[in-house]
Amino acid sequence: MLNDIKKSLNLLKIHHKIFFNEKSLYEDGKIDDLLGKFKSNGLSYEKDGAIWLKLSELTGGEDKVIVKATGEPTYRLPDIAYHAVKYDRGYDVMIDIFGSDHNTRKANYITLDELIDEVGSDVVRYFFNMRTISSHMNFDIDLAKKQSDENPVFYLQYAHARICSIIRTVESENLKPSTNNLNLLIEEEEQGLLKKLHKFEEEVLYSAENYEPQKICAYLEDLAAAFHKFYTFRRILGSEKNIAEARLALAVATKTVIKNGLTILGVSAPEKM
Repeated sequence: MLNDIKKSLNLLKIHHKIFFNEKSLYEDGKIDDLLGKFKSNGLSYEKDGAIWLKLSELTGGEDKVIVKATGEPTYRLPDIAYHAVKYDRGYDVMIDIFGSDHNTRKANYITLDELIDEVGSDVVRYFFNMRTISSHMNFDIDLAKKQSDENPVFYLQYAHARICSIIRTVESENLKPSTNNLNLLIEEEEQGLLKKLHKFEEEVLYSAENYEPQKICAYLEDLAAAFHKFYTFRRILGSEKNIAEARLALAVATKTVIKNGLTILGVSAPEKM
């Protein structure tokens, strides 16, 4: 099963440095050490043959069983022990990911591998990234399979590929990007795109500090829209040379930011579509 999990993660370009085996907590005595610490600190007690944790003193919540009367630990005991091991290993920030409770055991599910086979790893990664962790997610298979602007992954990848095509075309006309005359970019569409590009670093920092990758998704979609608006009204070829080179520099910068943003999200940025 672990090998199957690793294969699925690899399809999504997710690579864990360490896979921790819960069994080792028992073999290494970590469970017994934790129970001893709870007892010595007066944080546990026995009742009805079971061992209870005084969560009422720790969190204000209800006390919970950590070892059943049968001697079998409940789920929360190895979970707490694992966190203690994390602290011992020097970690000061931890992110716990909880799935929803099991409401049904009918096995009416789709595996991650099947989802990847159906729509591709890029779409799967992006669709999971573009939702906040607090929101319910409905994975729209029909939308995920669309090759149109309605699909945000296609929209962004097409924007990147389109810019690559534009750059190839104008460079064949001996135009080179130049930042020497950016002051000439005074039109509304040019200024809008410049300002949006300027916010990329801010968006990445905010997303990293707050663990909100969906902010990068929203930013990239807005950036692509700003570029399309810019290119619709402010063509490169046919413009005066200094303006054309400045606009080309703007196009190159947009391509770079879209690719960097998609790379952060683990999504590819094709140069041709």
